[in-house]
Amino acid sequence: SGVRRAINQLQFGDMPSFDESLLLAVEELEAADAGQKHCIVISDGDPSLNRNILTRFRKANVTISCVGVFPHSPSDLARMEMMAEQTGGKYYE
Repeated sequence: SGVRRAINQLQFGDMPSFDESLLLAVEELEAADAGQKHCIVISDGDPSLNRNILTRFRKANVTISCVGVFPHSPSDLARMEMMAEQTGGKYYE
């Protein structure tokens, strides 16, 4: 099936930036007809982040909760905590 082919073609590696994924999420959530809009990010917190994207989440009333796993440094977890705090979501270590 198409889903199986897509899974088999995945390339694993370290994501350099949160930006592309978060933009995809907020675009879809902005268009969604839902009473509550929420995004969950599970990461080591290492990818870079353009903080302007968080402004877009706030304007769209979309919260982000972050789950920090296997961080490289305390600053990685701080980035994840900030993302959640800035959008009204929760942070989990």
